[in-house]
Amino acid sequence: MKAIEIQPGRAPRLTEIENTTACLQKRVEGPIVTVTLADTGLVVVVNRDGRETGMEPTGCLRIWPIQDDILHGPLLIVRAAMDTFTSVRERDLELVQRIYREVRPDV
Repeated sequence: MKAIEIQPGRAPRLTEIENTTACLQKRVEGPIVTVTLADTGLVVVVNRDGRETGMEPTGCLRIWPIQDDILHGPLLIVRAAMDTFTSVRERDLELVQRIYREVRPDV
């Protein structure tokens, strides 16, 4: 499925991933937790322990419920349909590019 990947220090980009828990865990480098971005159909998949284990800050997504909350480590954004994940759309990348703010360590 298509997902939006954000690595620390890099801009959001489209990528192709397997729709399995094992793949999601591998891509975010550990156990996953998800946050649904209000009224978008998008779900952020992030390492559950990223902040506590000292993963590098990635950035923030300026949309409720995680507005201005700094996310740590690599993350993926996918669509949710009922109780499963599905591919993002081209316009989803445009939305994420508008709401994403990179964390800059020199500021």
